[in-house]
Order: sequence, then structure tokens, then C-alpha cells
Amino acid sequence: MTTIAAEHLADEHAADAIPIDASETAEAPAAVDVEKLIRELDAAYNHLPEEALRACQSNRELVIPRLIDVLRHAVRVGQEGAVRVGNAPIYALFLLAEFEVVESLPVVMDLLKLPHDIPDDLLGESITTYLPRILAILSGDRIDLLDELIRDPQLNDYVRWSAVDAFRYLVRDGRMTRQVAIDHLQVQLSHAISQQDASITAPLIINLLKLNANDARPDIEEAFRQQLVEEFLVNMDCVNGELRPDEPDSCNALECHTPTKITDTIAELRDWHWSGDDISREDRHLSQDIWPFNSANQEPTEPLPLDDGEFPTPYESSTLRRESPRVGRNDPCPCGSGKKYKKCCLRLNSTLEGAW
Repeated sequence: MTTIAAEHLADEHAADAIPIDASETAEAPAAVDVEKLIRELDAAYNHLPEEALRACQSNRELVIPRLIDVLRHAVRVGQEGAVRVGNAPIYALFLLAEFEVVESLPVVMDLLKLPHDIPDDLLGESITTYLPRILAILSGDRIDLLDELIRDPQLNDYVRWSAVDAFRYLVRDGRMTRQVAIDHLQVQLSHAISQQDASITAPLIINLLKLNANDARPDIEEAFRQQLVEEFLVNMDCVNGELRPDEPDSCNALECHTPTKITDTIAELRDWHWSGDDISREDRHLSQDIWPFNSANQEPTEPLPLDDGEFPTPYESSTLRRESPRVGRNDPCPCGSGKKYKKCCLRLNSTLEGAW
């Protein structure tokens, strides 16, 4: 994989440097080196880079354009069939959500629409645990964009599921009425049934159940009749137990719902870690050679080959992970199915953690 040398950075970003007035006193604060902050975020494999994150939080107006650039570069590399190395994209996503930069939504959408498992490889476990919140924060009034993610069967399953879950957060925050959310999700379920799209029916049904969508029961039952539901995620016993026709206006599931807003990226990520067991990456000093290129005379990252429909994940251990004994996302599933864990029982575990 071609990487970009740090020596190209100075000339490239010289125009962005903050001018210092000669009349300023010696006590004036030094200009923030935004590029250095981004490189520190990129290279944080086995620790939480609190100092760099705090500096970003203290200089949000300066760093926001560069955070968006990080995502834009990850999209460009992904469109070439490769995964951008480094953790800066995931930090950028968290910080942009913390700062509520709704203007970043177009590039976030482009990232989530990348092919194969690239969004999964870039975002790690946050694609299941945080992406619904991030989408709810950034979507603003663009509910049509959530619908677009849900309806596209070519997208990563976890991206589609997160878009479904985002509706629940919007209801929880009072930004959308429960009935409007039910109407949207019921339309999506009807469409999934008509298209025989079994990949999205289970999360749609789960969220309709959590919203106590009694009027959706006929569509839910039809999805089961057509065998379009992964019943290890949700079955008719769940349907009968969750829907409460005797309390049609109740929605108890939202009373103890996780807050949506990300008030502090550091606090959110403090219990996560990076494995740090890939010494070869450290030997290459990736903090100095993975920063995005923007000028025409710099070489793009070479695409990585695809193999039997599975996307190889270079330096996969650099991606953010929750700190606990666990099966790796790309490890064989312990159930014995022969599939990768993220393609099999991780779905069930994510459902249990995030919905039930």
C-alpha cells in the first residue's frame, strides 16, 4: 500500500497556517498544529490520545475542516477498493458528532456507502454501538437520508441496521413523534417484504416492537410467513410479548434508553482499547506517513485486492475495540457456522445489547 510522506505536508497546508501578529505579546498562545493533532489521532493504536482529543475539543473551529478532510480521504481511498490505515477517521466521526457538525453529513453518507466491508473495517465496533447515535445527531431534518441507507441492499448490513436504530433515538429525544417513526419504519418493512430483502426485516421489526407499533402486526406476520426474518434475532414469541394492544399509546422501552448526545468523546471511549500487538505497524512510524494527500502531484493509495467477496482488512487491530474478553470481528464465529463472527452471531449480540 502506498503511503504519503510527512515531508509533503508542510507545503500542502502552509496556506492554512494561522498568521501571528508581530504586535502580540510573548504570552499569546501558540498557533495550534492541526496536522500534528490529526497524526496523533491516526497513530494511537494502544492508548486513548486524550491530550490530542482535548486539543481538538478546545480548537473545534480550526479542526472541523480537517476532520471532514480525514473522512473525505477515507472515502476516496475506499472508492479505490482499499481501507485507509489509521484511527483518525473514527475519531473524526466522534468529534464531528460531539460538535454536532451537521454539515459533515454528506461525507459521512459517502463513507457509509463504501463497498464491501469497508465501513465496518474503518469504524470497528462503533458501527454497531455508536453509529445509530451518530446518525441521529447528524441527520438533522434529513430523514430521507436515513430512509436511503435502510432501503439500499448493497450497503453494509450494520450501516443499514444503524439507520433503522437511529429512528428510536430521534423519538427518544423528541425530535420525531413516535407515530412518524412507526410510519417510516412500517413503510420500509412493506418495501423490504415486496423486495424479498431479508437482510433488513429483523431490525425493522425489532424497532417497531420497541415502539409498540401494534398497527404494524399484519406486516410483521407477513414477513414471518414469507420466511424473511432471521428468527435467531427476533421471533413471534418476541412479537407477542412486546406488542401491547391494551396499551396502544405506551412506549416503555424509551424510558431507559441510552442518551443520544455525545458530550465528550474521551468519556465515551475511555473503556475502549487498541490491541497494539502489531509491532510491524509501529516500526513503520505510521504517524508520519498516513496523513491524507490533497494535491494532484501526490500518489493515491493503491487498492487492495478482493478475494472471494471478502474484503481483506489491513492492520485490522488498529481499529477501535471495546476492552473486554471477546471474539474478534473477523475471527471464526464460535457457534461453528464457519462464518466470520461479524457475519454471524455478532448480529445477535449487538441486538441484545442495543435493542432488547
